[in-house]
Amino acid sequence: MKPIKFISGLFLGILSLPALAEAQQADGNWHLTVGAGTILTPAFLGASEYNLSLFPNVRVMYKDLFFASVEGVGLSLVNNHGWQFGPIVKYRFPRNETNGTSPFKIAGPDSTALRGLGDVNGVFEAGGFAKYTWERLQSKWVVVQGTNSPYGLLATWDVNYFYHYGHLYYSFGPHASWANGQYNNTYFGINATQSINSGLPMYSADAGIVNYGVGATLFVPLSKHILTAWFGSYDRLTGSVADSPLVQQRGSENQFVIGMSVGYRWDI
Repeated sequence: MKPIKFISGLFLGILSLPALAEAQQADGNWHLTVGAGTILTPAFLGASEYNLSLFPNVRVMYKDLFFASVEGVGLSLVNNHGWQFGPIVKYRFPRNETNGTSPFKIAGPDSTALRGLGDVNGVFEAGGFAKYTWERLQSKWVVVQGTNSPYGLLATWDVNYFYHYGHLYYSFGPHASWANGQYNNTYFGINATQSINSGLPMYSADAGIVNYGVGATLFVPLSKHILTAWFGSYDRLTGSVADSPLVQQRGSENQFVIGMSVGYRWDI
């Protein structure tokens, strides 16, 4: 799993989670969080090599209407009876042939699995999200389309349960993603030129489920304004993506993520 992909799931609703609403009572309308975190992830989605990255934990929120972070910018145009809907714009970082996908990498081997496949440029993605919160359960759907060819469409879904034990707050639940053939071919397909350069057989990836898995996060408030998060996830690649020679011969269907972050929040 890509670092930013997991971070996005952690950041999108972190200030509106039921448990955290109890942990950190918010004052004012604007909320600014500044901090940092470390995360251990596969070098790229499907890799068997792992990299350690240092990422910025910077978020801006206005009430429940606007959010912006390292993973994207969105507006909640509808917020009624537990439902939220709105547009979102994200940036998908490039996949480098020699260095994987994390722009914040600080340690780990340079991946050789992508050698001969060339770079995949970064791209802006635009789409929408829907989120439903009922008591301590929250489900979220995000659908985005790459603004340039050939990046394709990606849809993600997750459900999380939030609770607390004393001063500790936690969440856990399943998640999955689906992509069209254009998206899957960009990252897992192998054309004739790539086959010659890499030694991998030609392959065309179809639309379908990319991965499914489960994740958990432990939130530890240190004060009214300081929050730490400890998180991990497991994902299993499946379908046409898992059958790609990139995964079968040079990578792994099993993807693990662990990390932590700390942030200081100002309420204005």
